[in-house]
Amino acid sequence: MKVPAETPRGFGNENIVPMINIIFLLLIFFLLSGTLSQRPPFEVDPVATTLQPPAEVPSDGLFVSAQGDLFFRGQIISLAALPSVAAGNNDTLEVLVDRRLPGRTLFPILEALAKSGYQKIQIVTERSVAG
Repeated sequence: MKVPAETPRGFGNENIVPMINIIFLLLIFFLLSGTLSQRPPFEVDPVATTLQPPAEVPSDGLFVSAQGDLFFRGQIISLAALPSVAAGNNDTLEVLVDRRLPGRTLFPILEALAKSGYQKIQIVTERSVAG
């Protein structure tokens, strides 16, 4: 009885379907995990500092644009509505303020946050290299 010789396996016979499945699963995972945090509809350039350690971009914080627009918990709000929207919270609130925002515009925002009951307000900054 003659046994047929085993054919050598070449590069074209490999099954790459499991690898493609894994790649697509990873792609879907990264697409879903990358869209969980909401970003404001405007650009915010954070304040740079050399004294304070930099903080992470808040996921549930208040974003303030250079023109004074407010974005809080997935919606654009007005300054007058800020105390009612943020009412009842005694936690720490992280505020990401654009560096071009004038101080005279920031102070009424901080006063409205104080009226809403926040005990601690943290301004998020980015570390700049001292030169």
